Amino acid sequence: MRNNISYNFFLFLLFLSFNLSLNAQELKINSAKIKYDNINKITILEGNVKTEDDKGNTLFSDYASFNKLDDVIKTKGKTKIVTSAGYEVMSANVVFDNKKK
Repeated sequence: MRNNISYNFFLFLLFLSFNLSLNAQELKINSAKIKYDNINKITILEGNVKTEDDKGNTLFSDYASFNKLDDVIKTKGKTKIVTSAGYEVMSANVVFDNKKK
């Protein structure tokens, strides 16, 4: 029981510290809802997901998962990408590898 309380307290502090905005090394991520999957070590982003890299490329989706260790974002469903050059790409189920810029 004590471990469950400690775990929930940790998640609460984590949630407050992110304030619904998660900043990775050079990748800014915003979402309406953020959950951390402790088993798979990924962050689940739901609702108005927006990611932007340091070059100004932006990705929009309703659902995405972010693996910080691999620096990879995977979206499910409709996804829109706006490049720094202003090009718009409409797609679905996108894998964005921030290490392979």
